Amino acid sequence: MRREHVLVTLAVLALSAALIGCSQDGDLTIVNDSASKFSGTLKGERIVIEPDKSITENIYIGKTFAFIGPDEIDVILAGKAWTKREFIEEVTVKSGETTTYRIVDDAGACYIQNMYGDIITAIAIKRCTDQEFGPNLMEREINTGRGFLLQLDEGCWDVHIIYSLQVYHYYIEDMPMQIGGIIRIYWHPDSTYTF
Repeated sequence: MRREHVLVTLAVLALSAALIGCSQDGDLTIVNDSASKFSGTLKGERIVIEPDKSITENIYIGKTFAFIGPDEIDVILAGKAWTKREFIEEVTVKSGETTTYRIVDDAGACYIQNMYGDIITAIAIKRCTDQEFGPNLMEREINTGRGFLLQLDEGCWDVHIIYSLQVYHYYIEDMPMQIGGIIRIYWHPDSTYTF
C-alpha cells in the first residue's frame, strides 16, 4: 500500500508540473563589432553598446504546458551607430540557447562640427567623379559648436558647406571614405583640409 501511495503521489506531482508549466527562456548576446557606439532599443528598452563590447539579455519566451508551448520568440532590435545605418530587425531567440547578433559597419562617418561664429545653413555631398552636388541634407541649421553626421558609402567624396544665411560657400574636396572609417572635421572657413 505504501508503494502505491508513493507512485500515486509522484504521478500527481508530475501531472501538476506538466499542467502548471515550465518557464522557457534564452539568452541574446548583442556584440558591437562596429567602429562606433551603438544606441538603440531591444524589446522597446533603451540599450547602448560601446565599440568592441557586448551585452547579454535573458529573454522570456513563455511557459510550456504538458510539453506544449513556445520554444522560441522573435524580439525587435533597432538602432544605429555612426558607422551603422539605422535598422530594425527581428531576432529569433531559442529556449535554452544563446543567440548572438553582431552589429557590423555598413557606412563610413564624417562628422562636421561648426567651429565658426556663424551658422551653417546647408550641407550637400557628391562623389568626387560627379559634376553636381545633391540636395541639402540638413533638416535644420547648425549653430556654432554643434555638428552634423554624414553616413557615406566607400569612395571619394566632396562636401559643399553653405554658411552665413546662404551667402558664402565652402568646399571640402577629395575626402576618402571607407566602411567603418570615421573622419571628424572641426569646420572653420579659414581652415583647409587634406586627407
